[in-house]
Amino acid sequence: MSEALSRAALSRDDNARVFVYGTLKRGLVNFPAMQGVGIERIEKAVLRGVTLYHFPNSGRPYPYPALMRGQDVVLGELHTLSHHLEPLDALRVLDHVELEGYEYQRVPCWVQMRGRKLRAWVYLYNSVSKLHRSKARRSSRVSWQPSSRRGR
Repeated sequence: MSEALSRAALSRDDNARVFVYGTLKRGLVNFPAMQGVGIERIEKAVLRGVTLYHFPNSGRPYPYPALMRGQDVVLGELHTLSHHLEPLDALRVLDHVELEGYEYQRVPCWVQMRGRKLRAWVYLYNSVSKLHRSKARRSSRVSWQPSSRRGR
C-alpha cells in the first residue's frame, strides 16, 4: 500500500483535515459545503500515490474528478475544519456531498505541505466499474479544474 494512503486511525486533529482536489476546492461548485462545515484554514498540499480522472459529464450537471490509488502526484488544498462542529459530524456532512460509500470512500492519507507530512482524509473514487463504463479519462494534469477535458 502506498505510503500516502493508509488505513491507520486518525487523531482528533487529523480528523479536522480534509485533502480536497476537485469540486470541494475554493471557488468551485461544492465549496459551499466546505464553508457550511466551517473552515479554519486552506493551504496548498500534495498527495502522492494516486491517479486523477476527469468526468466531463456522468449524470451530474457539472464535470467532476475522481482519485484512485496509483503512482501519480496530485496538487490540491488541505482544508482544516474549524471546531464549531465536531470533526466527525462535519465529515458526515461531506460524506453526504461526496456520496461516501457509494461513489467515493473517505480514507486516511498523508499529505505534504511546506516540507511537512500531515494526516488527513481524502475521498477516493469507489467504483472501478463505473469508471470504465463512463467517459472518464485519466488526467495528465496534477491539479484538477472543471474546464479539464479528456485528460488534458
